[in-house]
Amino acid sequence: MKKQQKITVKAFVHVGDELVDVDTLPPEKKVELATRLKVDYLNGMFAGKAVFRPAQQGEASL
Repeated sequence: MKKQQKITVKAFVHVGDELVDVDTLPPEKKVELATRLKVDYLNGMFAGKAVFRPAQQGEASL
């Protein structure tokens, strides 16, 4: 039987001029990053059919 190998994955983002580990970001920055990734994904997926943007403070979300 083959020996199991543990795989560790780390994610980094640019904050200003430095790379920062996503695990060290404060919760509000993690939410901002997740929102940006999802909006970019949806805009790419529905290009020419719909435009997505993050909800502004106080806007209702469905």
